[in-house]
Amino acid sequence: MTTKYSISKHRFYELKHWCLQYHEWEEVYSQLDGYETEQGDTTSKEGMLRAELRSRMELIRKICIDTDDDIWESLLRTVIGDANLIPTSSYIYKKFFWLLDKARDQ
Repeated sequence: MTTKYSISKHRFYELKHWCLQYHEWEEVYSQLDGYETEQGDTTSKEGMLRAELRSRMELIRKICIDTDDDIWESLLRTVIGDANLIPTSSYIYKKFFWLLDKARDQ
């Protein structure tokens, strides 16, 4: 049975694993300083990577807020793997991944 917020099983897993990389993105983001190194000017490369990582993290946060602005922080902790607060069959959980699917298609 499909519902308004249905996506394929494999797309769900793709998006879920994408969200689980959130902490990796945070770590890389915090380590990039944009200073010139012996290998040449890395400022622009690191700046572009920082912007991409920040964009990914902000997208996840925005979709959590758009899903439910009352519980978005709990939802964020759940989708990035810090907590197991919302069961996978939850309407809100499905709505989050449906919205993320639409946002990532743009």
